[in-house]
Amino acid sequence: MNPWGVIIAACITGFIAFLGMLISKENKTSEFRQAWIDGLREDVVILIGAWKGFLDSKDSSSSLGEDAGKLNFENALELKKSANRIKLRLNADKEKRTSSEQKLYQIMDEILNNQEIRTPDGTMNDLTDTSGLVLKEEWERVKTGEKWFTRIRWFLIIFVTLIAIVLIVWLVIHVALSLGVIHIPTVYIV
Repeated sequence: MNPWGVIIAACITGFIAFLGMLISKENKTSEFRQAWIDGLREDVVILIGAWKGFLDSKDSSSSLGEDAGKLNFENALELKKSANRIKLRLNADKEKRTSSEQKLYQIMDEILNNQEIRTPDGTMNDLTDTSGLVLKEEWERVKTGEKWFTRIRWFLIIFVTLIAIVLIVWLVIHVALSLGVIHIPTVYIV
């Protein structure tokens, strides 16, 4: 009995299982990254709304009257919560942060420390633009996939292509031999 059929079937089954695992893992990672993107987007919107509310309640010409202090506290609390959620979503390692993540950190620190380096509208625009860049970078990472998934994918493409070429060459030679188109001389060893 020839064991090659069983060995080849086992290799093909293992290869297909490995591909299924890779595809499943990459899809799950993409789902998590998409959830991260959605969460960051929501936190940025909450941060902008809370900051705008904080500035409005702090304004002396506000028509809020006695409720201004309470709203000021609530908006400040929501502002700090959303800013910290955003910071926790970003890379904790300063050396690994992208330039847009670093700029987003700086803008949030300006807001939290109540620094008026720019006008509030300018800071809000910078916050929106910079968070858009962070979201775009993350979306590009989702589209291309993780680095090692991409490497494995290219390895598998090259591997499958080489196997296909070997099988095609083997099939052509086998058919040519069986049809008598080519002839391999018999060599006798004495």
